[in-house]
Amino acid sequence: MMERVIENEYLGLRNGILDQSAILLSSHGSLTYMNCKILKV
Repeated sequence: MMERVIENEYLGLRNGILDQSAILLSSHGSLTYMNCKILKV
C-alpha cells in the first residue's frame, strides 16, 4: 500500500499496516472489529 510507503519512507514514521487497514475498512459512526489472530474482518 502506497500509504505505508509514504508514512515509513518519506515521513519516517514507523506505523504498521493495521493503521491503514483500520481507516480503509471503517465507516463513520460504526465500530470495526478486526480479528488479527485469524486475519478476518
